[in-house]
Amino acid sequence: MNENISTRRTVSFRMDDQFDVLDAWSETATDADLQAVYAVLFAVADGTVERDYEFVDDPHRLSEFAVLVYADLMVKIRVHSFDSFGLVYLGAPA
Repeated sequence: MNENISTRRTVSFRMDDQFDVLDAWSETATDADLQAVYAVLFAVADGTVERDYEFVDDPHRLSEFAVLVYADLMVKIRVHSFDSFGLVYLGAPA
């Protein structure tokens, strides 16, 4: 009885830190930029960020990676544990 069963790795990440980074940036962000950043954060939370976005691991901080939202907008994430992450940086790529 081998049915066509699709198995998907379920990741239940939650953002649990550094909301102040998001709050400070969002004060001057456009609605489009804000929606794009939220989409990235949801992609991190549901485990699809690697599939849907260009990202770069930080070779100096193994628990951090950057996601390119646009050419002039980047989100840097720190994975805290198996189920949580925080926002390290939000703005133009360095």
